[in-house]
Amino acid sequence: MSGYLEDKVFCSITEFNEFGHKVAEFSGQTEDIDHVMNPRIFSAGEFCPKFRIPLDGKTVYISATPDVEIGPQAMIMRICLAADAAKLKGAREVVLIAPNLFYSRQDRSPQKDKKLDGQPFSARLQSKMLYSSGIDKVLTVHLHSKKIYNIYGEIYGAHEIKKFNQDHDKSEEALEAKKEELGRSVVYNLNPCPIFAHYLKFNSSIAKAYGIGYDGKDVVFISPDKGAKFHISNLQKLCFFPESSYCNCKKIRKSANNPDDLKVELDEFSSNFDGLENKIIIIGDDMVDTGGTIKNTCNALMNGDGYGKPKGIILTFTHPVLAGTSYKMIQQRIGSIKPQEIVTSNTHPYIEDRRNPGWKKYSSVLRLAYYISDAIKNCVEPGISPKEFYQYDSLEDLRAVEELYDMKRSTLHFLEKK
Repeated sequence: MSGYLEDKVFCSITEFNEFGHKVAEFSGQTEDIDHVMNPRIFSAGEFCPKFRIPLDGKTVYISATPDVEIGPQAMIMRICLAADAAKLKGAREVVLIAPNLFYSRQDRSPQKDKKLDGQPFSARLQSKMLYSSGIDKVLTVHLHSKKIYNIYGEIYGAHEIKKFNQDHDKSEEALEAKKEELGRSVVYNLNPCPIFAHYLKFNSSIAKAYGIGYDGKDVVFISPDKGAKFHISNLQKLCFFPESSYCNCKKIRKSANNPDDLKVELDEFSSNFDGLENKIIIIGDDMVDTGGTIKNTCNALMNGDGYGKPKGIILTFTHPVLAGTSYKMIQQRIGSIKPQEIVTSNTHPYIEDRRNPGWKKYSSVLRLAYYISDAIKNCVEPGISPKEFYQYDSLEDLRAVEELYDMKRSTLHFLEKK
């Protein structure tokens, strides 16, 4: 047992998981995660993990980062089997590290949303599976919506909710607030905005061109839809560009789920918004999947459409889903926008080494293993909400974020020709 942390161990449900290795290393574990648990597969294809060390009284952290060759369904089953094995081996607690929590987009009940009639309530079903297999907490990054807290609160806090209903009024608002409170004690959601803001302020093409003291007067933050408004507002605040402006992007579709049949209008402007002419647009969201909508949105904005023609666009998004195995085609689609920069994270780690030239020359990948490790120590273990712990009220505060990530990027969009 020499070299292991006293009360916790780290493992991964996939082999050669560099992200998981880094989280374990930054957390102090010296032994290889594949030695802690062998993620073996039987000849018939069944996943059957085997823990090789004693787990009595320990907290087991299971790393589950998306894999281009293993779909979400298989990943969820692997998580459940690994959690069950850990509890049977004597683990006191099991924490899932899922930088992009699968099925978080399927967060609405078909019973309440008729558009989903006949479909499963996937996020709720997943929470049941994790709970029943022994997962006690989940550490993730940039949830699709806060509805996930309520879903997990309902499943993990069933007894507390029953008691709450007996002791309090049964108003829908009070009940949903209680579910969210309980869910936040299970799901620890890391905000990516401090990471992106630090990059934009200190390491981006904006910082190179204008310097760290730049006030952002030619920068416009644009929310691609109402769902991203809070994220973009938070990003703008943390970038400390006091003269920057903001607006919301209103998409008008003529037909559902057809990104090519899209018109873009802007609304909800900040008081200092004076158009897009010769401005740098910063647009961002939680993820890019097929890339069709974001491509057409960016093209519409770059064409002016009555608001003026910007001089550049910086596309930021946390989860590079890129349609899984179709990532090459999606990269080409987004690269065709020819943005000033593409900034994403490595919640889907394969993006680091599978960037094609059209994507690579614009892109920077922000690596989050340090952030995950830091949150384990300062949030998950003491039971403190990341929202409360990671507070940045000044530019000097933001400088400290440098310790929470590193970068992998092409220097082509930073080097000057000689």
